[in-house]
Amino acid sequence: FVALTMGPYPKDWIEPYREFTGLTAPIQNGEEVAKAFKIAFTPAVVIVTKNSGKAYLKTGQQDFKRLYEFLKTAQG
Repeated sequence: FVALTMGPYPKDWIEPYREFTGLTAPIQNGEEVAKAFKIAFTPAVVIVTKNSGKAYLKTGQQDFKRLYEFLKTAQG
C-alpha cells in the first residue's frame, strides 16, 4: 500500500499530515500514475491485481465495507 499525490508536494507537509491522519504508508509523487490512469478526482483507489495484472479504479470517499467489496470484485 502506498499513498500517491497528484503531483509534487511540499516536503514540510508530510509530517503534519501523518500526525493528523495517522497514515503510516509511504507517500510518493503519483503524478505519472494519475496521468496513466486518467485520474481527475480524489480520493482515488487503484487496485492492480496480482493474478491478472488488470487495474481497477474507484474514485470518491469510500467506507471500509465498500472498499472491501471493490477489492473482492477486482480479485475475481
